[in-house]
Amino acid sequence: PIYATIQEMMGRYVDLGSEFSLDEASAACRSSFGRHLIVFNPMKNCGKFHFRFYLLCCLVTYVRIKVRIHVRTDEMIEADKFVCDSFENEDGNEDQASSKVLNQLILDMARPIFNNGITLNFNNYYASPGIIIALLRHKVLCRGTLRRNKKLIPPYILFTKAEARNRENRGSVKMTVNKTYGLIAAGWVDGNPVHIVSSADTTDLTQVRRRVGGERKLIQAPEAVANYNKGM
Repeated sequence: PIYATIQEMMGRYVDLGSEFSLDEASAACRSSFGRHLIVFNPMKNCGKFHFRFYLLCCLVTYVRIKVRIHVRTDEMIEADKFVCDSFENEDGNEDQASSKVLNQLILDMARPIFNNGITLNFNNYYASPGIIIALLRHKVLCRGTLRRNKKLIPPYILFTKAEARNRENRGSVKMTVNKTYGLIAAGWVDGNPVHIVSSADTTDLTQVRRRVGGERKLIQAPEAVANYNKGM
């Protein structure tokens, strides 16, 4: 009852902004009573076993308007059957079944902002050209960083780690536009290769402050990168 009440009341009494972010949070727990909800993540230094929460938050008011709890089994109600740990197949590409389930979760989490022209920011766990196109059908604009193994990424925007290690390449940009859907995809060198896709930004270049050799310097970057840094 408490969980249902929170879901019903969130976001009702504030004027929400036009920028939102989708991300996850965790709370450490090893109780056997939560075995259907607890996931194992060896990368967490505050507890390898934890609850995972998916959160949709307004970037203007800092209000969380939707939350979902990650579940591990099918012994739950139909609406909660999301198991979203993505993995790669033998070719190094994202598994299709895993990607489909994750996209279902993203669409469900974004439902409160459908048909409002709102911009949704997310990281490379969620972002892919396919889900951004799907959200465009619901009038939701998006921007997010990309993993190299996501489908539909133009290969000619990708930077290798070897290219990124060359200091002379810092601030280098590769960019392309999909005119059918109004998407831009860009590769950018910032010590490590960064790849980003957006339906909310232009192909303009701007500058961001980065630490180089102990000093903060202005580095050329796509507009989408600067806006993503503000939104995440």
